[in-house]
Amino acid sequence: MKHGHPPPLVPPAPSGPPSSARRPRRPSALRIVLIAAASVVVVAAILGAGLWAWVFSGLDYQPDEENDVTEAPTVTPSPTPEGFDAPTAAPTFPPPHVDGVDNILLLGRDSHAPSQRNGLSDIMIVLTLDRNAKTMKLTTIMRDLWVDIPGYGPNKINAAYSYGGARLAVRTVNEYLDLDIEKYAVVDILGSEKIVDSLGGLTLSLTAEEIPYFNAGVYEADDLFPDTPWVNGIYKPGTYGMNGRQVVAYTRMRKSDSDFQRTQRQRDVLLKLLAEFRNADLATKTTVVKQGVSLVKTNLSPAEITELAFQVLPALDSDVKQFRLPTDGDYAVRQDGGWRMVADRDAMLPKLQEFIWGRTFDFSPLPASGSPAATAGAPTR
Repeated sequence: MKHGHPPPLVPPAPSGPPSSARRPRRPSALRIVLIAAASVVVVAAILGAGLWAWVFSGLDYQPDEENDVTEAPTVTPSPTPEGFDAPTAAPTFPPPHVDGVDNILLLGRDSHAPSQRNGLSDIMIVLTLDRNAKTMKLTTIMRDLWVDIPGYGPNKINAAYSYGGARLAVRTVNEYLDLDIEKYAVVDILGSEKIVDSLGGLTLSLTAEEIPYFNAGVYEADDLFPDTPWVNGIYKPGTYGMNGRQVVAYTRMRKSDSDFQRTQRQRDVLLKLLAEFRNADLATKTTVVKQGVSLVKTNLSPAEITELAFQVLPALDSDVKQFRLPTDGDYAVRQDGGWRMVADRDAMLPKLQEFIWGRTFDFSPLPASGSPAATAGAPTR
């Protein structure tokens, strides 16, 4: 008998439909693509949520319901000094409002010690985002502008933040300039060097007269933040690539010239930073936003910040328009009891409205707002 493999077992033919109808179905190419796409979306959603949470993990968010900027300060209002005309208590006309035009108050908090509670808002800028005209506008408010601070009486406008934080600063600006600002962002000036470093620094120029004051600012920051790397000063006039600490020192100089030049330097730096941000790649923008929100106290929600950074700002024209208050010819400098700028508010308002909205509106005047009587009361800052 020959040995070999046993004959194969042949199963009986099944009854019913042909065997080909019972073969397992292979997933179609379309189904594979849809499953893969769904998986990518799920993973991206998880990663995106994680990235979003990481970016805004350090944000000091102040929701409106907890920080109503229209609420009066919780202090006993001081009497208006004799000879000082207080703001109109009940305005006849509401503040101007145009759909598509948003105003945000930017405050630079200059605390000379990291533990200091408020400090003065030495940078006060109204940021106007005009979606209709696709333009961005910056209105710088001089720190020494003499105004009535609700609940405290006449003082320099930058003292409002020291007295009552962002809420009182917004209310003071709104009442004096007849605006309806609701959103604000407070940035620690000394800490903002991290934002500059995230963008790779800036190129700026120094004159011989500015160098001593510039270096004093750099060394002050070195002393205030001993746990950070030491930064060298600059000893010859010229144009330099500056890191974050040097840029901050550049914006804080004042004694080398005047507050007018100081605010111009601040605007120049802000515009350069905006330009760098616009041109950065997505990864850099994400890092900058992450770094920035850790230094900001704001009532802008994370969703609003994301929209501004990645949708609104890129869509606006790169030519940023600028304005300054007080306007030329509408103020006088008073030095009796302290250096301050007393302005004719009612003369300035139509110019401000024309700049922000391209037209003027009716407003409730402040009686004798530009008269020497408005200088009554010695400044405390």
